[in-house]
Amino acid sequence: MVNYKEMSEQELWDALSQRIEDEMADYMRRLDLRTRDELIQTADEIDAMTTCDCELRLLGECLPREELVSLLEQDRPLAQMHRNVDVGETFQSLLAGLYAEQQHDMDMRM
Repeated sequence: MVNYKEMSEQELWDALSQRIEDEMADYMRRLDLRTRDELIQTADEIDAMTTCDCELRLLGECLPREELVSLLEQDRPLAQMHRNVDVGETFQSLLAGLYAEQQHDMDMRM
């Protein structure tokens, strides 16, 4: 068992980054074994998993220490996250962010 308390935040992020990279590579290898129909039937799962991977890579270094440790304590952090992600909510959040950015750009031009 790794003692995360002795690790710096950068070391925690590096360990988590490696863990999710390995997990995603394993997930992609398993996808290669699926038939076309199986891939189509699991499109939502694939979308959720890739969304979690991308979001975690974008925001991971900014996560508080407690959240980094919590994710590292999971055997498969991406799988754990993807079970809890609401793709519709993520999409709505993305749209709201794009709208706010567009509004900000328009305000800056005025």
